[in-house]
Amino acid sequence: MNYLRTFATPQKWNRMVEMVAFILSSSLRAIFKCTNSSLFLARIPEPMNNETKYTREGTADDIAMIQDIAARVWPQTYEPIVGVEQVKYMLDRFYTHEALLEQLDTGHRFRIAYTNGEGIGFASFSEIQPGVYKLHKLYVAVETHGKGMGLFLMNDVVTELRKINAQELRLNVNRYNSRAIQFYERYGFSQLYTEDIEIGLGYQMNDYVYGLTL
Repeated sequence: MNYLRTFATPQKWNRMVEMVAFILSSSLRAIFKCTNSSLFLARIPEPMNNETKYTREGTADDIAMIQDIAARVWPQTYEPIVGVEQVKYMLDRFYTHEALLEQLDTGHRFRIAYTNGEGIGFASFSEIQPGVYKLHKLYVAVETHGKGMGLFLMNDVVTELRKINAQELRLNVNRYNSRAIQFYERYGFSQLYTEDIEIGLGYQMNDYVYGLTL
């Protein structure tokens, strides 16, 4: 007891408190520095469960599965925003067998996500200028929403891009798709500018363009 009273003098306690405060402050600064580089965010762990999840490179053999997922996800996601007719028009324009085959033939890389052996999602990206890539698509089956599969697939895309020393990943997201915007911002994307794209028959895509430094 005499030793404890001797050790715990006010001066020594003050020095100990100052040391602990310095260590905590340094740790927090390091964490925030990581978040700014997106490295911290890109390593957010997916929810733990008993499912076996993996990804692979997509090929023309996956077109039917891609079409099936898009046909189920797009109406639920976009009909409340742009209406039934525009959704049908865009699916017919961008997701026909010929359109998807052309995307593959012109340098779009597709990544296919699986859980328990079943294909449940896809993403595609391509280089739009040296070192800068665009994420054209990222969708997961409706029944997997809220289970971390979108994050799992996004992490896969970022990993693939870092393998080839890509510098930036960009994407377009509808300005009224609040759920997707929240996902991308939490991941570390920053809004760059607003873009309105004419796609024919009087339809437009009213988007934000986001970017992520890799």
